[in-house]
Amino acid sequence: MHAPSGAQRDFTVLESTIAGLNAGKKGLDAEHESASALLADLDERLLKLKDSATNAERERAALAARKEALEVGLNRKDGAKGTARGQRRSISRMAPGQWLP
Repeated sequence: MHAPSGAQRDFTVLESTIAGLNAGKKGLDAEHESASALLADLDERLLKLKDSATNAERERAALAARKEALEVGLNRKDGAKGTARGQRRSISRMAPGQWLP
């Protein structure tokens, strides 16, 4: 037997490197498939969460508008009562013969 030449050794090293890369590629393919499935699941969950957030914001806005409308109604009722009380007080402080504005 004779010793391998430098080119033969380089070829053997490259051949071993390529074989190692191919073996690692199978693992990478499986990792990629797993990561792709996880990404699809997370995208779906994100879409559902965005929909829930949109619905919650709509409900919050509707409730805020309702609260404001109720407050305006209450303020009008309170204001009308206050105005009537104020007119009675003004009239009671008027001197005989004075006219209301």
